[in-house]
Order: sequence, then structure tokens, then C-alpha cells
Amino acid sequence: MRVVGLDACPSGWIAVVLTERATSAHFLPHVSELALLGSFDVIGIDMPIGFPESGYRACDALGKALLGPRGSTLFPVPVREALAAPTHEEATALARERSGAGLSRQSYGLRAKIFEVDEWIASAPAPVYEVHPELSFLQLTGRVLDSKKTWAGMVDRQAALRGAGIDLTTVDPSVGRRAQPDDVVDAGVVAWTARRIGNGEATSLGTRPAPSIWR
Repeated sequence: MRVVGLDACPSGWIAVVLTERATSAHFLPHVSELALLGSFDVIGIDMPIGFPESGYRACDALGKALLGPRGSTLFPVPVREALAAPTHEEATALARERSGAGLSRQSYGLRAKIFEVDEWIASAPAPVYEVHPELSFLQLTGRVLDSKKTWAGMVDRQAALRGAGIDLTTVDPSVGRRAQPDDVVDAGVVAWTARRIGNGEATSLGTRPAPSIWR
């Protein structure tokens, strides 16, 4: 089985590819360039897939509850029209009207990547699943980890991945120069979940066809 985990970085995407024998990482300027890496059985991606018609997605509320004090790392997805608004102010007004709450600048800042995935997903080279890294690390370790912006949090994440057979120290250093450390570990744990989806071991918050988050 060959799977991939994708995480956005400022200049594109980091893809961590897992096979039975190896771990590799790649930089992609656009998510559609994943096709250049060959075939996959499962694609996991740390980016929302699917919009609510009103309110917010049930899977986001479930995920935030599981993460407790770290729930702020999961951004609730508003209606499509809010993210499509040309300014943050308009987006916030639409989100309040249709979803019942405003929209943070950080969430609004993800809109280009969200729409990039939304446009690409129909032509993706394998089934694509939304995966949230913090929920995946919770599933992997049995606890909510410290912030990945801290040294303790980063050490815990790398150790957890190594324990799962994913050693990110072996990846091409040129990829690491295009990303922050947390981009690479997030892509790594998304790949871990993608592998578990392929093996029938993963669980989801939410039920398809409604948006769902896998872990």
C-alpha cells in the first residue's frame, strides 16, 4: 500500500509518502502536482473538505470537544459564501448571518488553500480524506500534546511518529528548507492516518456524505 499525507506550507504543500518500506517527503507548489508522484491508495490532507449549508460543520464541533484546551487549533468551517467574500469584514458579516458566529482572520487566511483543494479533489489520483493532525496525534499517543510551537511538543510528535515507523529525519533535506518543522510533522501524522484508513483502522468524526474528519 502507498499513501500520502499533505499539509499546507506558505509556498505550497508538503507531501509525506509512506510505503511498506520507506518514508519520503516532497514539496509541491500546487496540490494538483501530487499526480507527478505516482499512484496512491489513500490521500490524507490537513485542509477542510466540504462546507455547511448553514451553521458550522458537526465534525468541527466534535473535534474541538475532543481537543479540549487545544481546541483552538481546529478552525470551524463557515458557509462557502463567507470564505468566498473578497474581504475579511464581508466574510465575518456573512459568517455571522449564515453560521451564527464571526470568522477569524486566520481562518479567512486559509481560504485560498481551501478553494484550491475544493477545485482539485474531483481529479485527485486517489480517494481524499480530511485529516486533522492534532486529532491524529491524540489518537496515536492517547493524549493531547503540547503546542507544536514548543520544543516539548515537537519532541513528543517526532518520537510518536518514530514509534509508528515514520522517521522524518531520513527525508530529503531540500524539502525541509521549504517548510517549517511543524508542516513536516503534520504531514507525517496525516500520512499515518491515511495508512490507517487504508487498513480499515481509522475512525471519523462525522458521517459521509456530510463532512468528516479522520484520525
